[in-house]
Amino acid sequence: MNVDEFLEPYNPDIKKICGELRAVISSLPIVMEEKVYLGWKLIGYRVKNGTKSHYVGFIAPLKSEVRLGFEYGVKIKHSAVKLEGAGTQVRYVSFTTPGHVKQKELVPVILEAIEIAMKRK
Repeated sequence: MNVDEFLEPYNPDIKKICGELRAVISSLPIVMEEKVYLGWKLIGYRVKNGTKSHYVGFIAPLKSEVRLGFEYGVKIKHSAVKLEGAGTQVRYVSFTTPGHVKQKELVPVILEAIEIAMKRK
């Protein structure tokens, strides 16, 4: 299933926020693989490092918000955005309104998340 098919059932605001987040990710100087994970109900992102592939994070559309999540978010040190979550590993940023995705604030966080994921064994 492609991303457009996956997002079809969601309301227009959720689709728009997902599009804004995907645009930020596609603007990065590092190319990430984008894949729909139906079981987790999200769009996952991986980065290649030689022959290895490392899971970095996700875009998770929900009924009234979209989460941009980072697999090793607890290790992110410097963040211009408030990272949420109470688990031992994943952290995320929530968006409820289109137009509130700030590329300037998110890019450094995403790049740090990529760096952390690539250092994992």
